[in-house]
Amino acid sequence: MFDFLRNKPVEPQPQPLALPEPESAEDEAVKSAIEAALTQREPEPAPPTTIVGADTKIGGSIETDNAVAVAGAVNGDVTCGPLTLEADGQITGDVRACGDVVVSGTVTGNMNVDGKLTIAETGRVLGNVKANAVVIQDGGELCGRCSMGASKPSARESKPAESFIANMFSDDDDLSLGSPALAVVG
Repeated sequence: MFDFLRNKPVEPQPQPLALPEPESAEDEAVKSAIEAALTQREPEPAPPTTIVGADTKIGGSIETDNAVAVAGAVNGDVTCGPLTLEADGQITGDVRACGDVVVSGTVTGNMNVDGKLTIAETGRVLGNVKANAVVIQDGGELCGRCSMGASKPSARESKPAESFIANMFSDDDDLSLGSPALAVVG
């Protein structure tokens, strides 16, 4: 519609829903249910995201239930909800995420992901990985042991990152075709 007196478009205004008067107790219940549905509050907004900016360096752990986005550097463990590590982002420490994780930067440490771990074409993970699902895009790198599914990690998979990296290719590792060790370079 157009208001020619004000020379501008007119936004249509929503009209309130007029319900007929109930004739029985069943009609009253239906009317009450409809009115309750129409007056429900809006859903709660998504929890805030913790953002580590590109020029930010954190020396210490991050612990939150919310989503985390890292474009800078974190030198410490990260425990969070969903995690996004940008291409220039770096995490040196173990990661525990309750949600999906996308790695486009570099993680040096063990990762335990309750959701899906996606290593993007620019992503690198140097450490053991435990996730429900793992996707490695062309060019993405995973250098460590990978375990998928809901089982508990073994004692070797839960060692701190420094121990893993120091002993990653020890003499007792069998890197034959059937070995659980995994190194993917695209």
